[in-house]
Amino acid sequence: MCRPSPPRMRQPWSSTQRVMIRPTLRASPPAHAVAVR
Repeated sequence: MCRPSPPRMRQPWSSTQRVMIRPTLRASPPAHAVAVR
């Protein structure tokens, strides 16, 4: 993780990961890369 992710992102990724990554990927590619990392 390059940037200090917020408390919400620190949560263990589960089913929320797919739901968040999908809209995030369309919103901005850089954000998607940060979420994956």
